[in-house]
Order: sequence, then C-alpha cells, then structure tokens
Amino acid sequence: MSTHSNVVNTVTKLTIGESAPLNDEGYKAVLKLRNNREMAFFIRRTVKKLGGVIVKERMFKEFVPFYSGIKLGRTYHLLLKEIREKARVPHWWVKLPPPVDGTVLRQMIRPDPWVCDLLPGGDYRITHATFKQPMQACTHN
Repeated sequence: MSTHSNVVNTVTKLTIGESAPLNDEGYKAVLKLRNNREMAFFIRRTVKKLGGVIVKERMFKEFVPFYSGIKLGRTYHLLLKEIREKARVPHWWVKLPPPVDGTVLRQMIRPDPWVCDLLPGGDYRITHATFKQPMQACTHN
C-alpha cells in the first residue's frame, strides 16, 4: 500500500485515482498503488464518463479489489467490458444509459476530431461506423 504522499498530486491536490487519465495508461498508474480507495475514485470517474451511476455502494466496494491489485489486477479494457456487462444485470451495482442516449455514443457521432479512449483500437464501432463527414484518425491518450 502506498503512503499518502505518493498518492497525492501535489500541484492540484487531487489523488492519482481522481486525476489519472481514463485510459490504459491511467489505469496502470492507479493499479501500481494497490489501493482500493484510489481505484474506487478511478472506476467512479470511468462510470461517470460512460454516463452511468453507481446504484449499490456495497456491491461496488466488493468489485473494486478485483481491479485495484489487492485481489487481482486486470486491464482497462476488461474494466470497461465488465462495467458494460454488469450494467445489464438487474439489481447490480452499476447502471448505464441505453446506447442510443448514452454519453459515449453522443460524443462519438460528431464531425469534429475526437479522442476515443473508451474504445480499444480496432473496435467494430470504429471500423464499421458511417459518418456524414470524414473523421480524423482516432488517437489514444
């Protein structure tokens, strides 16, 4: 477990879990801490970016150690996949909006350049999407 001084970004006073980029690099930075509290911050931010909400706090806290490095350490891609899968299970800890109205889809279908850090490279939705205007290449942060 890391000491508090290693966890806090001294410039912004935000912890790594509160400030790490929501991508694989950010996930790995938080995972290195092996800290449930920091990973919970990171996962909450990921759920929010997906347009979702955590509806069962106790179940959420039981989920976090499987991604924090305490019980297991996985990947950001698996985290996103599991959040999406769990959101479909009735009475689970997370709820996401339907894809048509979801934050991710609304942000994806637009003519301006975008960063698709929530979609892995080669994702079907990127390679088979039809857009009114040509899009610039997707970049990963």
